[in-house]
Amino acid sequence: MAIAPAGIDQNEPPPHWGEDDLTSFMRIATRAAWGTYVQPETRPWFEKLKAIDLTFLKAIAALSGHAPNFFTGLMLVSSHAAFRAAAEFALQGRTCEAMVLMRSCLEYAMYGVHFHRHPELVNVWARRGEGAEQKKAVRKHFKNLEMIAGITALNNAIGPRVANLYEITIDMGAHPNEVGFFGRLKISDGPNAGDKLFEIKYLQGGELAQLSALKTAAP
Repeated sequence: MAIAPAGIDQNEPPPHWGEDDLTSFMRIATRAAWGTYVQPETRPWFEKLKAIDLTFLKAIAALSGHAPNFFTGLMLVSSHAAFRAAAEFALQGRTCEAMVLMRSCLEYAMYGVHFHRHPELVNVWARRGEGAEQKKAVRKHFKNLEMIAGITALNNAIGPRVANLYEITIDMGAHPNEVGFFGRLKISDGPNAGDKLFEIKYLQGGELAQLSALKTAAP
């Protein structure tokens, strides 16, 4: 956790926060999350997210000092970090952006399992930035379908769920695909006959897209 400079109260926004477009949007997004937190229709989704977060914390605690593969544990912690960011965005109604983070959460987990099953690949992965041949080796040994197959080999139930969730995140915004894109697009009539207004919603609190994001984050 960041330590605030002397004289700054972390419980209150700093001076001038919300006076520009960027921090104003962040403030609105935070308040949107508060709304999701208290609304009876969406509060159950927060409770599911909280339960998943607790499971992450228990798994991390169980690995502490006992991980047979150091990088497996690091991938678990990274997956948890991505999950928390995705949960925050889903609560705020930042639907497509939440899907990007959910995909990252799944990928860290997939890499963690892959390192568990093939610890010799840690060295291959760690050398990716050394040149073209090293990048090629990573592409060869870290294919999504093969990693998901590895998860399935460990658990027949979890592997297909990972594959399904991964595809959902891509369809709903982790890639610029049509479902996620059109889900946040609003088309309305303009002031003149024949005119059309096209709007992209940055926040979709209370809409079907947000419920989809919450359901994906807390399956």
